[in-house]
Amino acid sequence: SYSNSNGIMMSTNSDNNLLADSTFYNNSRGVALSDLSSENNFCNITTYSNSDSGIVVEMHSGNNTLTNITSYSNSKYGLLFSAYSSGNNLSGVTSYSNGDSGIMVSANSDNNVFKNITSYNNTDDGITLSVSSNNSFYNLTAYNNSDYGINLSDSSFNNFSSTAASVSYTHLTL
Repeated sequence: SYSNSNGIMMSTNSDNNLLADSTFYNNSRGVALSDLSSENNFCNITTYSNSDSGIVVEMHSGNNTLTNITSYSNSKYGLLFSAYSSGNNLSGVTSYSNGDSGIMVSANSDNNVFKNITSYNNTDDGITLSVSSNNSFYNLTAYNNSDYGINLSDSSFNNFSSTAASVSYTHLTL
């Protein structure tokens, strides 16, 4: 899907949908999962060159699964989890060369699990957590981002496992 406001918009209360083997580019947002949407499964998704963000999971959207996601060269974020987007599971995500952070987890987006994540060459951070807690990151690689590999702001009780070899702790702000 290309040259639209949203490549695909799953509007409020969109539950139990499968989005697979798709590419979204030159839209405002590649994929937008709107408020209060849960139990959706995104797999083998590529987003790039969108004027906003690659994938946006909006307020109170939880228990979604995103697998094998590549998001690059978007004007803002590769992936954005906005207010109260909790309990999501991501694996096999690569986010690079975005205009802001590769992955942004914001405003009480808690209890998300991120596995096998790579984020690099982003204009801001590789991964930003803002006012978000109890998130778990496994096998994380973040490098060559303009600011930090991982930036935690007003966030606590987050778990980073198997990252010491791939992320310099000098790039971790607490």
